[in-house]
Amino acid sequence: MENFLLGMLWFNVCVCLPLTVVVFLIVCLKARRGHVPIYYVNLLIANLIQLLCMIEFVVKYYGHQMGPFTSVFVHVSADMASLGFRMCIALERYFFIAFPQFEYIRQTKGSVLLCAAVWGVCVIMIPIPLVYKENLSIRLMAVLPAPVFIICLFETIRLLCQAAPFATSVPKEDKQRIVGTLIVLMLNYSLLTFPIAIIGILMIYFRVLFFLFEGIIWLHYFSSFMDLILFVLTLKGPIDKLLGCLCPCVNDYPAVDPSAPISV
Repeated sequence: MENFLLGMLWFNVCVCLPLTVVVFLIVCLKARRGHVPIYYVNLLIANLIQLLCMIEFVVKYYGHQMGPFTSVFVHVSADMASLGFRMCIALERYFFIAFPQFEYIRQTKGSVLLCAAVWGVCVIMIPIPLVYKENLSIRLMAVLPAPVFIICLFETIRLLCQAAPFATSVPKEDKQRIVGTLIVLMLNYSLLTFPIAIIGILMIYFRVLFFLFEGIIWLHYFSSFMDLILFVLTLKGPIDKLLGCLCPCVNDYPAVDPSAPISV
């Protein structure tokens, strides 16, 4: 299992780190021309911090230094911040369809304040349990976002399939990108974070699960790579056909005025 973990560290350092830097630069260049994807930019920054910390892990491993890693606190805090920004992206996409009048989460001021809150919570609250070796609280925090991802995905699909009033004015391609983004976020969380957090919690009471936990913990290092797929979803071209296959219930409807009376 140690070889798998080491292999994932090398994969992140040699593949994910350069790709994340390139995507970050492209997003920043695009931001000059229009709307700034604040939540995604902060997600990339949190991922870059994690990837840079992994360099120390690899260096110390090959240097046979058995002392504590000074980057553990930074890495875990950035990891939880990434989870928080994924949740922000899911909420932003969901509110765009379900509650279009609630624009605060999409406005620059609201986005900046929410991102500052995520960083503040992770920087202040995450290191405290690590100092006292209370890993249970961190794993519980990783489980809490589960209802958010589930509700955002399935409620958005339901509203789009039922042709909610505001959704009818949204282009078909944008609807498919919204659903595709929520699917990627859901897969990232449900496959690479949630199972590990649950087994980590149960491991405290059932020590036999320790070997299972050690066997799947390396999967979590795929999260940074999955976040790069979110950038691919913003590109126009062949990805549109794939999104059309993934979201067959999303169709074009004639625009409807939300304030117009509904005839029965």
